[in-house]
Amino acid sequence: QELGREVQRISGGSRVVTMMFIELAADGSRVRIADLGHGLAAILSSSQGPQIIQAEGGPPLGVAPEIPLDIDERTLEPGERILLVSDGVIDQPGANDIRYGFERALNAAVGETPTAVVDALLASLSAHMTTMDQFDDVTVAVIART
Repeated sequence: QELGREVQRISGGSRVVTMMFIELAADGSRVRIADLGHGLAAILSSSQGPQIIQAEGGPPLGVAPEIPLDIDERTLEPGERILLVSDGVIDQPGANDIRYGFERALNAAVGETPTAVVDALLASLSAHMTTMDQFDDVTVAVIART
């Protein structure tokens, strides 16, 4: 709520910030998640495949700071990972103006290590862009439970 009020104060109510709030237990087994208008996260599991995180949370920061934040709690199994991407990844146009999309990002997010997952996704995005310029931020993060 404090961050939301600060965004509202700084921007005069004309801007918002979307984000995914994630808090991990020290051992990585429990995770608390709140979606603040971002909605671009998934749990990568070798046994169950990618699972889009449908966390509640609240509106983007700066919209309505008085609304309390809903926080979901989940258990991460050993080897599971959380994938986070920015909207600049999924909205990136490629040939014929087709956007990259979250489904394609999930399919590309494979690898033995978090670094390999990020590298594979970025290589797939680069191939999708062909000769087009990057039009927005491209952020990819992977948090792994060992």
